[in-house]
Amino acid sequence: MRRFAGRWKGEKPDGSGLRDRASAEAAMEGLGDLKDSFAEIKEKAGKLKTNCARFNLPAPRFTELEELDADVGKTVEAWALFEDYSSALAELSGERWLEIRERVYVMDDFLAKWAERLKGREVDAVVRFLYAEIERLRKNVPFLKFVKGDAFTDEHWAALFRMLAMPPGTKKAELTLQVMLDKSDHVREQVDAIKDLQARATAELTIREALQELTGWAIEAEFKVIEHLDASGRRVALIKEWKDVQTAVGDHQSVLQAMRDSPYFGKFQDEAEGWDKKLSILAMGLNDLNAVQRKWLYLEPIFGRGALPHEQQRFRRVDDEFRGIMAEVHADVRVVSFAGISGITEKLPVMIDQLERCQKALADFLEEKRSKFPRFYFIGPLPPALLALALALALALVLHPAAPA
Repeated sequence: MRRFAGRWKGEKPDGSGLRDRASAEAAMEGLGDLKDSFAEIKEKAGKLKTNCARFNLPAPRFTELEELDADVGKTVEAWALFEDYSSALAELSGERWLEIRERVYVMDDFLAKWAERLKGREVDAVVRFLYAEIERLRKNVPFLKFVKGDAFTDEHWAALFRMLAMPPGTKKAELTLQVMLDKSDHVREQVDAIKDLQARATAELTIREALQELTGWAIEAEFKVIEHLDASGRRVALIKEWKDVQTAVGDHQSVLQAMRDSPYFGKFQDEAEGWDKKLSILAMGLNDLNAVQRKWLYLEPIFGRGALPHEQQRFRRVDDEFRGIMAEVHADVRVVSFAGISGITEKLPVMIDQLERCQKALADFLEEKRSKFPRFYFIGPLPPALLALALALALALVLHPAAPA
């Protein structure tokens, strides 16, 4: 008994060494061993009293045992409160962090419930510790919302683990609410860095999704092509509904430009530069090809019938080039493939210039004939096919003027 009394006085958890939950749990474990040892002593004392009564001997007095019994009982009762708290917290905090991170408010309810339970109790070491622990978590839990990691990649999780001094090899799937509560002091201290990490992860996710959307558009976007019969009955592919394609290209260029304004753009720069180059080719090339197609549609019915022989060679060169480009477009109707046509951005401006020369030569010819034959002032606004017919009639009148009446 005396040996246990000395041990009890030396090992009894009086709360003076409580610093955190780990020290409290260690004290609780030590108390459990002491309680078991004391239970054995009480059992032996009880047997001794029973044996004495059986032989009609005076019952021994265990004054020290009675004093210890009161002290042990009071201490066990006090620490039972901590045991209840730990059990309730363990049931809640054992959930995986990735599953409970959107419901951290349950911790607020838990802490409020326990703060209410402590009211009116005698303030001993355990109650003081629980008050301090509840207050600490009340301050820290609100900061856990910044470590949800919704947009985090493995790279961001690794950076977060370094900030929180997590053990090497920690995996996000293994995180529990208890782990985050244990690290909540670090979270509060590192909150500014964590906010920046969250902002970076969100911005990078936005950029990554935009690039993925651009890749998806490049795979799926196709020209709407129709076949057109020219003046000689040959078929040539033409593009229709230009506006949708050109609008999409412009929108993606705007998104890329917005990406550049992000302070987190750097890691995507090489990929974005590649897309920027392709989109620039598409924007300029499609604008020029649209102009070439419109001019070609206007002039082909005229030059296809042999008008203006001195301009025929110029038009034929452009005509061959245009048909070649449209054949490539028809063979691969994906919009992004147009940017891969060799020399397309150099060819199209030259073609526009040559077609404008042909158109100017035609206008000069018509103006000359109008001055000689005022009746042909109606020719200009006609559609290409009728203009070609009118031009043929004008040529015939020039070559074979009617006899005067």
